[in-house]
Amino acid sequence: MDVDTAFGKDHNLVNCGPNCYLWRTINETYYHHLDFSVTGTNVTSNSERKLDPALAQLLEESRQSNQQAEITVKLYYTPALRNSGANVKAVLESKIIQTNHIMQNSQIPITIRGLCPQLMDVSEQGLSEDVLSSGLNYYFGNLAALYDGADLSYLMTLGCTPDACGEASTINVINPTFPIRGNRRFAWGATFEGPLYTFAHELGHLMGGQHNRERLSCGSSCSGTPFGYLVRGLPYFTVMAP
Repeated sequence: MDVDTAFGKDHNLVNCGPNCYLWRTINETYYHHLDFSVTGTNVTSNSERKLDPALAQLLEESRQSNQQAEITVKLYYTPALRNSGANVKAVLESKIIQTNHIMQNSQIPITIRGLCPQLMDVSEQGLSEDVLSSGLNYYFGNLAALYDGADLSYLMTLGCTPDACGEASTINVINPTFPIRGNRRFAWGATFEGPLYTFAHELGHLMGGQHNRERLSCGSSCSGTPFGYLVRGLPYFTVMAP
């Protein structure tokens, strides 16, 4: 789906295959803003980054539609969140509203829609990357069952683990060999602990975003692809701040 905005920025919602949906900015100058041509940690070598050939073709083809792209997220929650006394449905709805507000503030033509919240019977004690990899096949016979017709899937937990407040598979069409947590469209994030925008942050990873470059002195340790909620006066400071 091609998306043009009223702000002179053209976007494309790229179907990268059965394991990936991803938005990319089409306007060439904005590509530079997103640092696709700068060395970063999401490349396999220190050579200058090149546009994926498919994206280069999209630069020529994507000029037509003015539609708002909708990305659906199958929502899951843990027994701990259910037993916390919180109104789970209201909490999940508020996260979706907050994320869409971030998209609007950032002039990103994407609307997130949550689908069918469902209990996932996993313990938050010892929650780890296993939930993002082999554990998924344990809880669901196949990935199609996990996605349940949605583009992405997300598990809401009550709190953080000792190591993290959220994790996500990072899909990166520029470098398809970047295998953070595999190629599954799944993330988890804490609901009431940790950073305020954890939900939007992990969704950003699912859509191809990596940690941003708000610390301009980070040199070769900078990662690419700023995503969402640009703060005026602080270049590259977005919801994808690590």
